[in-house]
Amino acid sequence: MENLLALERAAEQNVQFLLKDTSKPIANLIPALNEYRSAWLTTVLADHASISEKKEGKLWQMHTEAKRYFHKALSEARRNAQQSPVALREVTKLYLRFIKDSERFYREYIFALNHTFGGIHELEAVALKVKADGAGESSQPAVSSEQRKIALDSCHRTLIYIGDLLRYRGSEKLDKTPDFGPAIGFYDLACTLRPTSGLGHHQRAVIALEQKHHLRAIYHLYRAIVVDEPHPNAANNLKLEFEKTSAAWGELVHKGPPGDPDASKNNLVGWFVRFHSMCFQGKPFRGHDDLEREVLGQMATVIKQRELDGTLVRMLMINMAAQVFATDRFTSMYWSLNS
Repeated sequence: MENLLALERAAEQNVQFLLKDTSKPIANLIPALNEYRSAWLTTVLADHASISEKKEGKLWQMHTEAKRYFHKALSEARRNAQQSPVALREVTKLYLRFIKDSERFYREYIFALNHTFGGIHELEAVALKVKADGAGESSQPAVSSEQRKIALDSCHRTLIYIGDLLRYRGSEKLDKTPDFGPAIGFYDLACTLRPTSGLGHHQRAVIALEQKHHLRAIYHLYRAIVVDEPHPNAANNLKLEFEKTSAAWGELVHKGPPGDPDASKNNLVGWFVRFHSMCFQGKPFRGHDDLEREVLGQMATVIKQRELDGTLVRMLMINMAAQVFATDRFTSMYWSLNS
């Protein structure tokens, strides 16, 4: 085991060296990361007790540092694209390879977890959906409750990691047509695996914020808050989102071009977001009743014209989550004042 740990440390130090030494070719980082991941996986599988949030977090931190490394290189290459288009293509290609290699590794890690901790139905279902190379049935008939928790927690974190990698791919526009759909799929899978955790919903909100889909962002941020394990940044990010929508609410309410079939729905969404941004402040405001009537009137009109489908469900969930969140805030404030 000591030899395995030594190999892992050496591989890790090599990656750290390459991340700091900008004189080395950027392409050198790809095989170095692959070597580190391989050594890390060998160590973990040799000692199941080492599977932990801390150890996985350390590996993921290396990936986030590599992501910043490639982002910086890509930004510089794009600034100099006219002078050196070949360099831009090369950096883009290497960045995309880093994303694909990392994604493949984490898919295979989920398969390895399933193969190691047999007898966990939820884990096996995820492994089949992930479809890692060589995926098959697990090897053990049953596991202890402690092993079950370790495996499912690890799988949940890994699904988020894969989602983040795919989100980076979309955000950095590494493909001709950026697509956040795959990232959303993995975040949704994480939410299904552990509905008590707000992590998956928070990451979905990050995508919605980037796309300026305010209703979706607010919906997922609330979902990330009103769970047993809220995301630590969700409440503050919701506050920031409401501050932004309040400052620019006029841009949210628009009629759209003539004949736009979504104009009435978009108008309703704008008024709905405006109403919740004002209510979130937690104090009476002038025009509350008028604003509420406007939202209800818009909703009645839209429902008569068309089916709202997921939009109406999100609005209902936001209303319920906002009530829960407001009650919790009031209760917390009351006890702090009277303790």
